[in-house]
Amino acid sequence: MGGIHTFYSAGHSPSNTGRSLQPAPNRSTNPEPFRSISKPFSSSRSFIDKILDRIIRRAPYNGQCLLDPIRNLTPDTQPLILGCMALWLDPPHADASPLAPLNLPPLIAQTLVRRGIQTPDSARAFLHPDALPSTPFPNIEPAVERIMEAIRRKEAVCVWGDFDVDGQTSTTVLVQTLRALGADVMYYIPIRGRESHGVHIESLKPILDNGISLIVTCDTGITAHEAIDYCTSRGVDVVITDHHDPAETLPNAKAIINPKLLPEEHTLSNLAGVGVAYKLAEALFSQNSTVAGKTSAEDLLDLVALGLIADVALLQGETRSLAQKGIHALHNTKRLGLKTMAELSGTNLETLTEETIGFTFAPRLNALGRLSDANPAVELLITNNPARAHVLAAQIEGLNAQRRLLTSNVTAAAEAQLRANPQLLTEPAIVLSHTNWPGGVVGIVANRLVDRYHK
Repeated sequence: MGGIHTFYSAGHSPSNTGRSLQPAPNRSTNPEPFRSISKPFSSSRSFIDKILDRIIRRAPYNGQCLLDPIRNLTPDTQPLILGCMALWLDPPHADASPLAPLNLPPLIAQTLVRRGIQTPDSARAFLHPDALPSTPFPNIEPAVERIMEAIRRKEAVCVWGDFDVDGQTSTTVLVQTLRALGADVMYYIPIRGRESHGVHIESLKPILDNGISLIVTCDTGITAHEAIDYCTSRGVDVVITDHHDPAETLPNAKAIINPKLLPEEHTLSNLAGVGVAYKLAEALFSQNSTVAGKTSAEDLLDLVALGLIADVALLQGETRSLAQKGIHALHNTKRLGLKTMAELSGTNLETLTEETIGFTFAPRLNALGRLSDANPAVELLITNNPARAHVLAAQIEGLNAQRRLLTSNVTAAAEAQLRANPQLLTEPAIVLSHTNWPGGVVGIVANRLVDRYHK
């Protein structure tokens, strides 16, 4: 809670929205050089995107929601948003004839082509992602061999995760998999208020002192050269699973699984951390027939959807397929912690969509990492004890309410600073700070200011 927390709000101007924006022409001298619609910038962009995305997914859309961006504007925000008029230029006509064999409506066909989906096969994969076959992760064998060796030799294994939802679900995927395979496994997620993202030597020391001989990271580790060298110096192997950008040199790990090391066009190149963990789990289950019929990688798909959507992964290739399959798995999940969290939040799992994940589940699970310790999230996602599930889910509900209150208070304080110093709005970027702003919520507030002031 202490220390100076500063956030920066910059780079989101109307010219960066992905559509072409031009000043409105003088109609008396420039009569209709192109078709155009003059609409409020912020509100029209958001629900046009929603409509198109819903059409592409062929999912129903509640038309009442289209008015929410305007209905929810505060009196002081409404003039700012509604007064920011922009001229939308229609995109050029897209030749959708290559998709003619699919008999798609013209709007959908042209939208697919503009998105770079220009063949019948790629369109089928996009529109029906759950039919896409699974692709093994290239060169995953060294990681599988080292983990299976640890299981055979009864070595103690630690799964090292991260405190956001992608990290929580990645950790759960690997812990559940290793336990199913008979491994002696523990897990550790850094505490945000005490540490940061990554692998830290000071936190490693007591873990290694307890006899751990293999570390498996998830959603982290690709730049942890010093920490991994420390593990190596103590005779401990490290298997890295991560999806973040590597540095110029790779760590001295026993094995590395990272989609950023694949060609950009590879179907697995957009995986988030939980997707990488799932691919390792898939490979481990395929190598071990003793658990066949008892548990499988498919039992983890509900976790995969949570992590992918919470991490805003690019839903292309197999990432899109895993998200779709995971949403279906969530509809009938047997995971007691998720069912309890859904009950306490008033969520119907049978009608869950990606929006439910993004706006109901993800904020609650993230509240643990933002304000407290994210390790209980893994327990919630694994436990089969109804009483324990209820305690953990109730704790998460309380932290989420606290997170919302803190976010509201910090937003109000930030707006007060802007009212007291209006010249800040004339700068290329808005820079605000206060010693009492919790680091776990300043990013949320910064995003709100970006949405409001477009800088």
